[in-house]
Amino acid sequence: MRFLVVSDSHGLTEELSIIFNRHEQEIDDAYHCGDSQLALVDEHLLPYHTVRGNCDFGGDLPLERIEETAEGTILIVHGHHHDVKYDLNRLRYRAEEVGANVVLFGHSHVAGALIEDGCST
Repeated sequence: MRFLVVSDSHGLTEELSIIFNRHEQEIDDAYHCGDSQLALVDEHLLPYHTVRGNCDFGGDLPLERIEETAEGTILIVHGHHHDVKYDLNRLRYRAEEVGANVVLFGHSHVAGALIEDGCST
């Protein structure tokens, strides 16, 4: 499966649409890992499965999502409740709790990928 993952767009709207439209034909799903600073019903956010970040206000976005796919379980969070700027241990423990084999998160403003104990982050 191929996913489009974005995070920390901080109010940018056109960019979210441009990125989604550019990749729509080559992905199976799209995720926004928080700090969009947009409401869940904002048209630019609609193509994305979205979670709430520390800069998102209002209760319409969930703090985490757990998505079941043909490839396994995906945990989507922003990361601020898991201290991802310091280390990934709390996030790894949460992934283990929910049985996730893929974790998507933002908050750090740093792109990266890691496979640890069979779990991709």
